Amino acid sequence: MIWERAPYRISDDPAVVDLSMVHEFLAKSYWARGIPRETAARGIAHSLPFSVYLGDLRLPRRRLRDRRTAASLGSRRWLLATRDAHGLYRKFGVTAVADPSTLLTRHDLDIYTR
Repeated sequence: MIWERAPYRISDDPAVVDLSMVHEFLAKSYWARGIPRETAARGIAHSLPFSVYLGDLRLPRRRLRDRRTAASLGSRRWLLATRDAHGLYRKFGVTAVADPSTLLTRHDLDIYTR
């Protein structure tokens, strides 16, 4: 599906995702450093990806839930992890977890580099 609101256009079609751009970005990120191209491709295939355009310029945006490297067990709750963008996400109503003792995690930052 494509949504348009000038000057932006948004698509959720996995076929229009620029795999090379996404892989290059992820492979250099702190949360997916070294991710293999094939793993990124599988993640996109099993995601609800969003491609955002400003005219003909594609703007990088992250995908939502890839059903492989992220899991969420709450209905009506979005969970977001970030190392350095807290201020940005607060502008959109995202807040710290009220009781972090209710959350558990298993996180391996080096999973793609071994």
